[in-house]
Amino acid sequence: MKNLIRKILKEETPDFNKFEMGAFKIIDRVGIEKFIDGYLKHMGIEDYEKEVELIWKYLKDYDGGCDEYINFVLDAPEMSYMFYDGDYGIQNLVKGFLEDDYDYGFDGYECYYDEYQLNYINEENMKIIIKIYESQKEEDETLRDFIINGELESIIGCAYSSSQHAADIDALHQDFLDGVHEVTDKIDGKWDWDTHTLKGRISVCDIMNHEDALSILEESLEHGYRWEDVVDTIVNKEWEDVWAGNEGDVLFGEPVSINEYKHFRYGSAGTLDRQEFNEELNIRLYDEYSSFM
Repeated sequence: MKNLIRKILKEETPDFNKFEMGAFKIIDRVGIEKFIDGYLKHMGIEDYEKEVELIWKYLKDYDGGCDEYINFVLDAPEMSYMFYDGDYGIQNLVKGFLEDDYDYGFDGYECYYDEYQLNYINEENMKIIIKIYESQKEEDETLRDFIINGELESIIGCAYSSSQHAADIDALHQDFLDGVHEVTDKIDGKWDWDTHTLKGRISVCDIMNHEDALSILEESLEHGYRWEDVVDTIVNKEWEDVWAGNEGDVLFGEPVSINEYKHFRYGSAGTLDRQEFNEELNIRLYDEYSSFM
């Protein structure tokens, strides 16, 4: 190792002396973690303050560490903490969604019929409805009256309500997923459905833009040579910001607020899928009026 150091400590530039330039080349070659953990103590630097100065100059003046990355893996419970819990237990809902372990059941909606739902019925289903109407209607009874007075009101209303309920769940889940990616945008976070974890990364130069990075580096080098301690301390401070409801400095965004009024109080947050509605309607029509199909 000492021979490698002597070999590299030969170049000099107008901005950096030979020693600095050599040290920076070593970091570029082996990475900052190996340099701090294994090389730095062999550099012959007189005290930790000079060591800090060297590392800081590498990061801030030499623009080093921008092609070296720190990887992060966050699980569903950790991601759920990045959401405001609100009045409806959002954190638990997010956790269940990300773990693909949820069952909302069908108690969250009631079947209801309104005339506008007829506009969503396709030609195939409308032909079946008209066929039923023409064979069972009372004299002078209109189609609209026939629907309201019979089973069709419930069939159409329940098919529509079920499809709308599914669309509302999809919209809620999309807001969850958007929130996951928004709050981890600084680390280019992407949720992996195979492992049910979020994978992200941040460059060394970016994580060392944390407002306390210099003091953290100073404290770490004063007591030893572990790059991991520097990273862990910054990560812990970022989590403290999250738990306090604040935006992190370099890793995490502001905790996500889900619009509970839209999703839980007002309803119909999702866009109805007409094809899904008509498939559901066709099934219900068959169950009740199979002889007409």
